[in-house]
Amino acid sequence: MNKIITFLTLSYLINLSFGYSFNVCHVDTNQGLIDLSPLKLPNGGYYAGSFFDYPPKSFSLLFNICGSTTRCNTLGSNNYYTNAQSCAFYQNDGTAPPMGYIDQSEITQIPNGVSLSYHGAQNGITQLDIYCDPTAKSLNIYDCIRINSVVPVFKCSMYSMYACPI
Repeated sequence: MNKIITFLTLSYLINLSFGYSFNVCHVDTNQGLIDLSPLKLPNGGYYAGSFFDYPPKSFSLLFNICGSTTRCNTLGSNNYYTNAQSCAFYQNDGTAPPMGYIDQSEITQIPNGVSLSYHGAQNGITQLDIYCDPTAKSLNIYDCIRINSVVPVFKCSMYSMYACPI
């Protein structure tokens, strides 16, 4: 029993955690390293994906990759955590509830890219699927959908050269 406790304590101290990580940006694959850190917008900047078919009202998902989105903290009467990675911005009332936090993130390899997931929000999970396209010098967002489940997943798919192994 003491060996198990010692192992778990050491694993925690050297960050061999079994749960979420803080601000994941890269993953080693059999094909090479995928490093998304060049996609992080400075000063809490944000990208935007639109959800038009979400009843009762449409919204924009404001998000950063590998960083927080300070814009989420300044919309409407929001007074949320400063580590919000994403928020759902509703133009009709100006609110922007957080959708995920950088300190509760995970990265997984998917066919031809990676998937970043940001957890911690009461409203759902932000999932960013980024596919490899060596010609995509900027982030090309092409589809955002809501996946109904016990905890809703708000998923945006996009292409970037930074999702390609190096």
